[in-house]
Amino acid sequence: DMEEVFWADLETQETSSSHSPEVSSSHLTELVIGLMERHDSTRQPLVELLSNLCCVVRHGLGLHCMTTLGRLMLSSDSYREGVTTAIRGVIIPILQARAHDIRVSEIGVKGCQVLIEGFIGLLKIHSISLYVAESLDVMMPLMVKWFEEAEAQRPQESYLCVKILAMATIWDPNVTAVATKKVVQNCIRVIDSRSVADNEELRGIWLDTLKLLENFVRCGPDQVVAKIVEETLHRKVILKASNSWRLSPEVLGEGRTLAAILSFVTALVKRNRDVLHECCNSFHIVELLTTILKQHVVDPLVLAASCRALTSILRDPLMYQEHGGTVVESLSKLAPLLGFLGEKRYPDLYIRARMHESTKSRLTPEDVRKIEEESRKQIVTTKTNFIAGDALIAIIELIEFFSAEAEEGEMRDQVNTHLNSLGRERILLRLLVMPSDDLKYAVMRCVGKVRVDEIEPEEMGLIIKCLSSTRNIGEGR
Repeated sequence: DMEEVFWADLETQETSSSHSPEVSSSHLTELVIGLMERHDSTRQPLVELLSNLCCVVRHGLGLHCMTTLGRLMLSSDSYREGVTTAIRGVIIPILQARAHDIRVSEIGVKGCQVLIEGFIGLLKIHSISLYVAESLDVMMPLMVKWFEEAEAQRPQESYLCVKILAMATIWDPNVTAVATKKVVQNCIRVIDSRSVADNEELRGIWLDTLKLLENFVRCGPDQVVAKIVEETLHRKVILKASNSWRLSPEVLGEGRTLAAILSFVTALVKRNRDVLHECCNSFHIVELLTTILKQHVVDPLVLAASCRALTSILRDPLMYQEHGGTVVESLSKLAPLLGFLGEKRYPDLYIRARMHESTKSRLTPEDVRKIEEESRKQIVTTKTNFIAGDALIAIIELIEFFSAEAEEGEMRDQVNTHLNSLGRERILLRLLVMPSDDLKYAVMRCVGKVRVDEIEPEEMGLIIKCLSSTRNIGEGR
């Protein structure tokens, strides 16, 4: 086939050099980028060239080209538009042609797997994931077909399909295409399966399936939500969370599982008030969340999910009236959470977020030591990654809820007075040095809810200093 001819010709040229095919793949993509930088008129044709090469399986060239397309999307808006156009016009038609009349068990043989893995790699890049998900809408029916087919045989065969479906349904219109009756039933069956849920090797399939159901709950049709509620999945996963919240730092799989469960339950209580009341009054989820947040060591994924779950619960007036006092008392008026935003607790949070960059579900003591040493060499109070930044944003959202001037009450006054005495605004404003637009936006939105008479002159000076050093007020988020 054409791939055999391509590599045969390349390997013939390489016989007189010391370059391996893997090095040649890297050299090829760098050469393409160099041409793009020198000649603007070649940009889109070369993007389409890289897109055609994404289907090449051998020597990692296909994945390397897909990674290069991701880098281009990050570099500028024009490249992002050009790549998404190429995904729709070049890569997906190649995938559809290769996938014609093949079963899910054959996707590796037919070269489809390298394209799906490449798309998954792009979807993992947070800042472009929504654009990639939107461009994949036309391939959702194919993924649904394979997912349904795989689940009818073995859940293990569905791992690529369920992962890309879970990631692509962050774009709401994709949910409509994916949330078929059979897909929902298969997802529920996987979550119910003890052989999948308790098998560490299949944990990724279980988590991706739960994420897919969460996206269905978040923006899917009412009948899908009703089916999920009817199957009482919230009860089953809360019981699983209640038995596994005590986490060791090196056990990343358990932290990811607990965070996924809390995120799913949060989506469900937003859609169904009966589930909200049941979770709070019968399953005591508020007590579980506050117990987790009181721990000295908190996984950043769990921290973010717990804070968002609490914020969602407290936004319900009845739940706030019944459980707000418990939250305020158990969390010492949110003072421990404020510590994560400053030098006291943020370094450890950042280190644990770095651990989650590993694809492993469990780290060895040597892995933990290496990450800790590398992180502590940096100035970690000004460093962040997506996981650590998201945890900070979730904490700020909870603080913002209690800071809202328009909804004053005794509990809010107690929390506000205490946090103000601890220098809340000063701590928040110092986060503006973090390289994250989403975090900066959360900080300023929270500060905007604080009463003016609670802002000290020093804190007002920090706001003015921040504004005076901003060259373009419209830049970023």
